[in-house]
Amino acid sequence: MGRARKWCNEHGFQVSFGWAKRTKKDGLSGGTAMIWKTHLNVIDVRESSLNERSASVTIDFGRGAGLTKVSSIYGFVSNPTKTLNMLNNVFAEPTTAAAQSVGGDFNIPRGLMEEWLANHHPQKMVAHGGHSCTGEVPMSTIDYFIIDRRLSTVLG
Repeated sequence: MGRARKWCNEHGFQVSFGWAKRTKKDGLSGGTAMIWKTHLNVIDVRESSLNERSASVTIDFGRGAGLTKVSSIYGFVSNPTKTLNMLNNVFAEPTTAAAQSVGGDFNIPRGLMEEWLANHHPQKMVAHGGHSCTGEVPMSTIDYFIIDRRLSTVLG
């Protein structure tokens, strides 16, 4: 991470890492990270919250979006219940931000997440760019953003 942090600093970025950890199969997880340009007004940085599976920053975008909490998470493989519980915790964390955006690898297909949000957090929505995962099974979309509907209106 030292080289990554150095590269970021040399290229006008700040970075916050959520630490990688040993997996049950004795591998190493990728961890999470937040990276932002130094000119942005970041007022709160939270590294390695929620068992090293999330990192977040609160940015003051000024007029329009205002204070926005931006988080990165890594969902639990083959355990959507744990991922959804973690997401509930991200939404519940105290913040001065008026809006939230959570991006990451949720390990939950987009359609299932949209259904869960409609039932549990109707003020939030999924924003995605299409298929994000290929492998032995057909392509799927498990990497996306969850944003407040208010942000969608402000950002267009």
